[in-house]
Amino acid sequence: MSPCDLPEPGLLIVSPFPLESAELTRVARTTVPHARVRAVDGIAAARTALASAPDIHLMLVDLDGHDRELSFLKHCRSAHPRVPVAVIGSRADIVSVVRAVEAGVVGYLPKTMSVSALSAALARLLEGGIALPEFATSRPGATALVQAINSMGLSNRDRTLQRPLAERE
Repeated sequence: MSPCDLPEPGLLIVSPFPLESAELTRVARTTVPHARVRAVDGIAAARTALASAPDIHLMLVDLDGHDRELSFLKHCRSAHPRVPVAVIGSRADIVSVVRAVEAGVVGYLPKTMSVSALSAALARLLEGGIALPEFATSRPGATALVQAINSMGLSNRDRTLQRPLAERE
């Protein structure tokens, strides 16, 4: 059963930017109307939310690529391994995607993506899939990115979804 099939999947949005947080919340509620969406404004609040709400099924983190934020992603992966984390990134480049994947995320969503693409990626993530930008998966080096994701211990379904990415190289 995927989180989308649950009566109320839990989604935690971590963003210090109120307008972006509001837009992410709106898209999430439109994509999965029965989801419980909670938005917090920073890492400290996210740590508290994760500790007090064990029913979070996906966490979206607004990331600028700072070391403190990457350390938080690694912490989430080790302290809360059942909570998939996706990044909403201000940088749309392969280095940022790889750094985020190495920190343990299952998705990297550039802030420049359309609302419909964001909605589709969010649904895919809540169904247990991965979501990476096309530019990161359709170029030489995609195999290394897929290998980094594989090292995170994903399910067979996720590996099946990744296989076409590796074959593109």
